[in-house]
Amino acid sequence: MASIEFKQVTKRYKDGTVAVSELDLAIPHGEFMILVGPSGCGKTTALRMVAGLEDISAGEILLGDQVANDIEPADRDVAMIFQNYALFPHMSVYDNMAFPLRMRGFKKPEVMRAVDDAAEMLGLGKLLRRKPSQLSGGQRQRVAMGRAIVRHPAVFLMDEPLSNLDAKLRTQMRTELARMHQHLGVTTIYVTHDQTEAMTLGSRIAVMRDGVVQQAGSPHELFHRPANSFVASFLGSPPMNLVRGRIADGALEVKGASHPSRVDGRPGWPGEPRDVLVGVRPDAWRIDGHEDPSERITIDGEVEVVEDLGSEAMIYFRSAAIIAGADSDSPVEKEDVLVARVAGVMRSSPGERIKFHAELNAVHLFDAHTGEALLAPDDSMSRNGLGAALGGPPQVELEH
Repeated sequence: MASIEFKQVTKRYKDGTVAVSELDLAIPHGEFMILVGPSGCGKTTALRMVAGLEDISAGEILLGDQVANDIEPADRDVAMIFQNYALFPHMSVYDNMAFPLRMRGFKKPEVMRAVDDAAEMLGLGKLLRRKPSQLSGGQRQRVAMGRAIVRHPAVFLMDEPLSNLDAKLRTQMRTELARMHQHLGVTTIYVTHDQTEAMTLGSRIAVMRDGVVQQAGSPHELFHRPANSFVASFLGSPPMNLVRGRIADGALEVKGASHPSRVDGRPGWPGEPRDVLVGVRPDAWRIDGHEDPSERITIDGEVEVVEDLGSEAMIYFRSAAIIAGADSDSPVEKEDVLVARVAGVMRSSPGERIKFHAELNAVHLFDAHTGEALLAPDDSMSRNGLGAALGGPPQVELEH
């Protein structure tokens, strides 16, 4: 195994485009690190620089204690698993998996032993004589994984390996990948734009945007204490609701709220007047009204769509609140909807008006101009935790 460290790594193309900017990130031995972000954020470029497939414009990449900038790709002891599998169509599964060992001059008994061990781990034992065209997408991806495993590399690099699979297969393959990492313990960098993959697979996650790491930490840390509004809105399914508000005279005012919320004296809340973004996770909305009105935000919403998912329902509703996106300076007024996730079956119809409540203890707060976090809820106040982020049913009573 080997650690990986990015030291002020920058990738600048000839036309002046900066794909990665001053990336600092340390990945210890055996860690499963996720690089996640929207398309074009620089995550794949960072991966390709580790593999040696992209030159580094500035900074250093260390593999173990060795600077890798000038090491040839073939000499870096890394194995890369691609989105399109990159299998040889004319070769059998066995020959595809054996290929890297034969190229390195391994003897036939060693090749057979390595391929058989990898095939057993990945459930490919009965498929070794087949060609890639005779396999399903999930089977082809396991062959690509097997070809990487037989080399016993120091580092695995995975570039959106599950994006070509359907939803059911992606779920199955996430389990396979997690099991493989637990078994092998190889340092892994995994690139994805799918935040569900990021939250379920990674030991740590680095969220990237425009070539810059916005925040790196455990899934729990990034979900519960996002560093800014971009991270908050990127992680979570559905994403966090962000609306514009203002703190003044000890109260939080949100357009469309039925009354101001008293925040003076509450630990962590700003005392001076300022414009803010108010973040509410979908599972934090409630539609009962038993709490003290001053201890919550109450928004009058008009139901637009109800998605009945069996054990829970997604309620999409419009309000007078000014909705903000990941770009804190780009509000979208009356053109978007908020979303609440509630347990049970919501017997409602479009056009119905409902009051949605969120306790102040469950509210995230961000600076309206910079997007930087000002306040995160106490973890103990999160009723649903990561299960809600990943689609698990929340524990909210539905009384309507």
